[in-house]
Amino acid sequence: MEKLNLKTINKHQSFQTVEELDETVHRFLSRHEAKLSSGTRAVLQCIVEHSRKVIGVSFASNDYIAEQAKVSVRTVIRAVKILQQRGIIKKIPTVRANGKRATNILVIQPFQSSEKKTPINKEVD
Repeated sequence: MEKLNLKTINKHQSFQTVEELDETVHRFLSRHEAKLSSGTRAVLQCIVEHSRKVIGVSFASNDYIAEQAKVSVRTVIRAVKILQQRGIIKKIPTVRANGKRATNILVIQPFQSSEKKTPINKEVD
């Protein structure tokens, strides 16, 4: 586990600009929004809003996200798991300087298109 400090948070910055962050989230939602519950969308929005100081990185606690998104902590935990599975965020566990668990760092990942180019197979005579 990584220590929770500004250096650790900064090293996980995933975007250069807020516009890049917003574009990635927009592209993700245009592809997956119909498959996400309103609670999951609210949690994602809260994570995005909390990812603007260090662009793409949130270190908000589950309690804070639940309060801001107006959902339960359990919904936050479930939503983070779903968002991880869909590839929009990466969760990084952290510890405090005294070794006790700290808030997870949530890193919004750059958009990955699932439309991968496949190589053209040439027929061999």
